Amino acid sequence: MRIVTVGVLCGLVTGCVVPPGLHMQQAAILRGVPVVPAVIDGVETLCVIDTSTPALFLSTRFGGVPWTGLGQPDVREFQSLVVANWQFSGGALTASDAVFDDWRARLGLDGVDCWLGTGLLGSMQLTVDYAGGYVELAEAGVRPFTPGGLTGEVIDVDTFASDGRLLGVLSFDDLDGIALLDTGASLVRMEQAAYDDLSDPPEVYGEPGARGRLETMGVGQDLVQDVLFEVRDDGRLPRLADDLGLRVDGSAGATFLAGYAVTFDFPGERVTLRPYEPSVRTSVLAALDAELAVP
Repeated sequence: MRIVTVGVLCGLVTGCVVPPGLHMQQAAILRGVPVVPAVIDGVETLCVIDTSTPALFLSTRFGGVPWTGLGQPDVREFQSLVVANWQFSGGALTASDAVFDDWRARLGLDGVDCWLGTGLLGSMQLTVDYAGGYVELAEAGVRPFTPGGLTGEVIDVDTFASDGRLLGVLSFDDLDGIALLDTGASLVRMEQAAYDDLSDPPEVYGEPGARGRLETMGVGQDLVQDVLFEVRDDGRLPRLADDLGLRVDGSAGATFLAGYAVTFDFPGERVTLRPYEPSVRTSVLAALDAELAVP
């Protein structure tokens, strides 16, 4: 993986203008989850970009008392975290290598020592290009770079914010619900109550986290077809619901989000979806199905 400046990409596109305050970085999209190179206090590592949590977790490789999981994590102050040519400083929670080993096994990638949530990105604008394999960080208000393979449509999601996380109004088949927009998840998840409210719930198989396929999921008339999902109550969602005073029906992971280039405008509390052309969307989602070992 390498940092790619927009100027290099624009050199290939006639009339392309480089906006200031925008950097792109090649990402590994592993099981639908974006992973980017980072340098933390001079140490090269890999960070997961996870919009479902405001927290930043670092492995105990970066110091601090190892976390047993029985008490509060240790807090680690770092001087410099560099990702996509942006430099941050501040505090992080320290989780043990055993915890990170679980995450590394899930992604099939050693070397992940950082789980980067929304707290550090609160003044930024984040775009994930699933088809191109890029993550873009920009100053608020900067127009996102336009990758290839898009229809040209821009969809504004009706959005709610809670503690730095963004939730959107999405349709799950015939149910209009509210979902946490989660780049750290491979799958769409539905709460049991939301699944039970579908007029014709699809069959689900397996325990725990019974899986099935929604016919459609989307915003308005733009629908992703045949969406793999699981029914599993997420302990975070009732807390978000209490904060919003609204029911939260699930979370939108990569089996939905990867149909789009997705932009999170954290200070503006806004999410936009730019659909891929049908052939690109089909290819990206089929590759994700194969990676998740789904028949």
